[in-house]
Amino acid sequence: MVRGATIKEFLQCYGVPKQQAKQLWDMRQLMHGAIPFDSKKLENLGGLVQPLRAVVAAGLKIRLGKAIDEPPLVAATGFLIHPAMGLGGTRQITEDDIRPLVP
Repeated sequence: MVRGATIKEFLQCYGVPKQQAKQLWDMRQLMHGAIPFDSKKLENLGGLVQPLRAVVAAGLKIRLGKAIDEPPLVAATGFLIHPAMGLGGTRQITEDDIRPLVP
């Protein structure tokens, strides 16, 4: 298996542009020591992390049988991760439930 081509294709299947998929692969190679370290290459790291988070979240949802639009919601651009929290049960919610914990 040719890992680079396979991983870049995988990323592209989740909407990562071809050039950005190449940048992600190159960053992986840098971090694993396959190519010489160059701190200048890290300048774009912040812009690569969020699309990778979005791919991981989408891939996990598919494997777990979750709807793509249910939390956690991870945007491929910007800096959005929204891990919504919910509670289940049958008790009626009262004013005491929403009163601040600190006086």
